Amino acid sequence: RCLGGRGFGCGGSRTAAGGKAQGHSGSQKQADCLFHSCHIVLSFVVRGVKQHPAVRYKISTGSTNHVIEMLKNGAVDLAFVSTPCRAAKPLRTAILGEFHDILIAGQGYAALSGRPLRLEELARYPLVCLRQGMQLREFIDDFFAARGLPVSVDIELDGADRIVPLVGRGLGLGFVPQRMAQEALDRGEVFRVALEEELPPRQICMLTDPRRPRTQASRAFVHAIRGTFEAKDT
Repeated sequence: RCLGGRGFGCGGSRTAAGGKAQGHSGSQKQADCLFHSCHIVLSFVVRGVKQHPAVRYKISTGSTNHVIEMLKNGAVDLAFVSTPCRAAKPLRTAILGEFHDILIAGQGYAALSGRPLRLEELARYPLVCLRQGMQLREFIDDFFAARGLPVSVDIELDGADRIVPLVGRGLGLGFVPQRMAQEALDRGEVFRVALEEELPPRQICMLTDPRRPRTQASRAFVHAIRGTFEAKDT
């Protein structure tokens, strides 16, 4: 059983008949909230299904804060989240990598492609963003607040994947993780708006709770993920 913060999670369990799966088995519960790492995590799930067909996986989604609470409560074994996240001890955090958020606009704002935009100038344009309380919105709010600038959002959404289509239709500018916008950028539906001061990178993290034992399947999964991403503990 697993939960994912704005993404997906997966986990292995005993067989439906209650018999113990051969090889890696037991209750493996983990979570992933990032499109950057999800394809790699899913590849390990697919590999695990092939190698250990008796292990069952469940994939579901949820907010980052909810995922962290589930991890604390023992309902999940692993959680994959992006910063900013408040994962206090005793939870352990392993950094898997970094990614960048960029500002995008539709072709109706083509005049913005000629020069870097000052942060102060953003107030002149409608902004499409996530609702308050979500990671990317919190990150943007903190970034602008540190510079004494307000953030005025015209359209608030529940998922970052919804920002790109609305921006592409000319409803405003929007901050999104670069990879999420890449296909629309390649098709020319949106373009990147350069900023005089770009947003700093964010991190992809894997969270575990050392107070709770992990199954053999979960330990194998963690080992594979750490090896692939060359994880750094914090």
